[in-house]
Amino acid sequence: MKKLLLILLAASVVYACQIEDDNAPTPEESFIKYYGDLAGYEAKDIEFLYDSSGFVILANVSGDDGTNDYTLLRVSQDGALIDSTVFSLDIPLRFDADGNGQLDDVLAGSDNAGQVQVLEDGFLVIGTTSLNNSAIDILDVQVATISLFDNDFNNLLDSTLFISASGDIRDGLDLLGSDVIETQDEGFLIFGSIEIDRGGGTSDFDYYLLKVGSDNDFEEIIGIAGEGNDDILVRGFEKSNGNIVLIGYSSDPSSLGENGGNNGLNVTFSELTNQGKLINSVSYGLDNPDPNNETIFDEVVTDAIQTNTGYAITGTTTLSTDDSYAFFMQLSNNGLFISGDTLTSSFGYGLETNGTGIAKTSTNNYIILGNYPQFDITIEGLEDRITRAGEAMFFQVDQSGIPRANSENYYGTQNGDDSAVDALTLPDGKIVVLANIDFGGGIQLISLIKTDDNGRLEN
Repeated sequence: MKKLLLILLAASVVYACQIEDDNAPTPEESFIKYYGDLAGYEAKDIEFLYDSSGFVILANVSGDDGTNDYTLLRVSQDGALIDSTVFSLDIPLRFDADGNGQLDDVLAGSDNAGQVQVLEDGFLVIGTTSLNNSAIDILDVQVATISLFDNDFNNLLDSTLFISASGDIRDGLDLLGSDVIETQDEGFLIFGSIEIDRGGGTSDFDYYLLKVGSDNDFEEIIGIAGEGNDDILVRGFEKSNGNIVLIGYSSDPSSLGENGGNNGLNVTFSELTNQGKLINSVSYGLDNPDPNNETIFDEVVTDAIQTNTGYAITGTTTLSTDDSYAFFMQLSNNGLFISGDTLTSSFGYGLETNGTGIAKTSTNNYIILGNYPQFDITIEGLEDRITRAGEAMFFQVDQSGIPRANSENYYGTQNGDDSAVDALTLPDGKIVVLANIDFGGGIQLISLIKTDDNGRLEN
């Protein structure tokens, strides 16, 4: 098993939550930890371990050949690295790639992590592997890849389980792996987006579902109305009655009717039976706040969580002016629109934000994780400006999506492009933020930042 090198850098390297003490953070209740080596790491997902003794992190790591591999890290609640593994997914081929006359070749790809599902006796990982081999007409073909590990990080699959858009990956059609959950009947639901050939040189993406390991297995493709438009599935959930909920984005017109129907990409909610048959689908976009401006909003979903009352969603809204802002949207259990809006930073008017992840606090508020693409602000009462590259973003909103006072914070290095991707709320209400911190020179490390419930390091 390949181990990662744990690097603990001086906290003064990172400007976090406006704490400028060179020795910060000093309290045991708060910490900033880094994981990685001289390669580039990109964290994607964090989940509690089955016994809640710590966390498991799914990430990408850059290889020497310029491609990505997957890595899993197991971390204690105080941020100590317990163990880890790095693995690359080689795709078995049914044709002769090396010209030796045997149909048993493998094709190495570049892996892009999706989600990790924690099981009682292991971990299930889904992602997307990009394949390239011009000699056999495979050019940037993407397949969904699944790996199963026991609690000792032993790979339980003899060969990679991969799912392609058709029987022959040389057709050039993609299948993206985005999410996986364990179902009530002890099966697994695999979620993704599949590229469909519409004929005449036209193709687009539809939702893809695969149920395995139960007495109710099925495979379904769900295409929202609008041929030639992409329907991208981001997260999947199972309701208490066994129905399946899909959260993604598409060009399906918003039922809110904003901007005269010319509203670009929208958040799409779909509910299916436990057999994978579509019951209902509805889409929602965000309204243009300026009635004199014909700006169009594109909502691209990046994450969603299931709550007691429905679903909380985040992503990035891009205007036709190319400005982008994180958004929050809340839907009921049946997909009815409750609230939603773009998020305006308290640090300065017009400061752009991107939404990447979402979590819930112990007080039933919501945390939006992401980054500020260019952090350029003026501190109130001071003449000095703060001009930095991308900063990791922590943004808390109430249940109506209204930003809470004094609960917006940022983390990062001076010149690096930093981002927060996910967070977990601990039983005591503290928050653990998963971030990617860029130190320049191709060195990007995974970071865990433990804060109070407002995203601040306690000192």
